[in-house]
Amino acid sequence: MIAIFHYFSSCSYSPKATHQTYHGGMFEYELRIEQERNYIITIHHKFGEKWSYWLKESISIGLFKNILGISPRINLSKSSVVFSFIVP
Repeated sequence: MIAIFHYFSSCSYSPKATHQTYHGGMFEYELRIEQERNYIITIHHKFGEKWSYWLKESISIGLFKNILGISPRINLSKSSVVFSFIVP
């Protein structure tokens, strides 16, 4: 998951920029940057609601809280997880 943040940290800003990447058929993610500091990462998968909960917990605690020190807003469904946050 650190690769996601490495990827978007190198992205140049453009209003409502959207980037999509596929990872070995496991999932795809979409990164949207709005107003230079507002980031929205959407992870799409086909493994059901339990996998959405697992992604939510592992990414929000392991990456956002422990590494970046931020608490994103999180929305999930049975096939996606959306993380929204503002970069300080």
